[in-house]
Amino acid sequence: MKKYFVAIILVLSMLISVMPAIGADTEVGVYVNGKSIISDQPGVLAFGRTLVPLRAICEAMDCQVEWFADEQIIEIRNEYTIISLKINNDILKKLDKENEEHQEEIQLDVAPVIYNGRTLVPARAVAEALYAKVEWNAAEKCVYITREFDFISTFDEDGLAIAKKGDKYGYINRNRDAVIELKYDKALYFSEGFAAVAKGEKYGFINKEGKEITSFVYEDTTPFDDGFAIVKKKGKWGYINDKGKEITTFIYDEAYPFCEGLAAVVKDKKVGYINTNGIRIVSFMYDSGSDFFGGFAAVTKNGKWGYVNNKGSLVVGCKYDCAYTFCEGLAAVQKDGKWGYVDAKGKEVIPCEYDDAHNFSGGLALVAKNGEEFYIDKNGYRAE
Repeated sequence: MKKYFVAIILVLSMLISVMPAIGADTEVGVYVNGKSIISDQPGVLAFGRTLVPLRAICEAMDCQVEWFADEQIIEIRNEYTIISLKINNDILKKLDKENEEHQEEIQLDVAPVIYNGRTLVPARAVAEALYAKVEWNAAEKCVYITREFDFISTFDEDGLAIAKKGDKYGYINRNRDAVIELKYDKALYFSEGFAAVAKGEKYGFINKEGKEITSFVYEDTTPFDDGFAIVKKKGKWGYINDKGKEITTFIYDEAYPFCEGLAAVVKDKKVGYINTNGIRIVSFMYDSGSDFFGGFAAVTKNGKWGYVNNKGSLVVGCKYDCAYTFCEGLAAVQKDGKWGYVDAKGKEVIPCEYDDAHNFSGGLALVAKNGEEFYIDKNGYRAE
């Protein structure tokens, strides 16, 4: 009984030490876009931070709120963003709906709490996660929340983010200044200093100074990669360089990024390869093809694999059931269910006698035979 009494005293002492942090003299006014937020629980100052009533603030910012009582988790969502908080937990989780790869965990100075039967959340952290600007007026004891943008993406390494207001997109810096005017109907992330933006249904490209480097004539596009972007015009694919110049005609049904200066393209259901000047190096005669790696690409014809080199020559005939990329001058190939290795001249230097095989690395390759795994060297000898 004495232990329980001591425990109760300790809990009460903790509550007494915390309670002065929140009280009537700490109440603050809360304004969203210039309008006062009316709630049976006003905003308060606690631990040097402003806490605001969750539901009232979210309704004023056109957000939906869901409360998961068992876990004491709050989920706030609008058209673009999902925010998750937990009572007495100082981590805010944020997910951008338009790009679900962009997730953030934000450390809070003060955790959400339940006070007077209402959930209070840190004003600045939640408002900024919802793309709003927060200003504190100490003299008036008021916090002013202004929703400048409907959506702000994750900032890139140069401090730029996509921003949306109404139905227009542009780019802002970390001070939330619009460094590229919000005038586009769509905006994608920058890659290699360029971003695809749309006017109406057509894409063009801008640089980070906001200069338009191409006309708005493209129906679809990929980000810049290795100095080139793949773009679609009149239903066909082609390429532009980082000067905005079209380096190919638009004749391809499919097109893939350049790798080692060559790109796989598809025309009339056949694969060929072009160089960065748009010149065809490998004729359209293959059913599929890989990227170039180590000077070679694996290609298929009539269901069988072989290899072409970067001069366009078929150096290994299409006779294998499966083929890996060249590594250290050799490639693993499969024939009749068994694996071996060929060199760049097409010679089968290690016979197809293994149940499994991997690429060479450091002069050795891991193979399997009769249920045993072991390493072999480039002469096919077992490495001890």
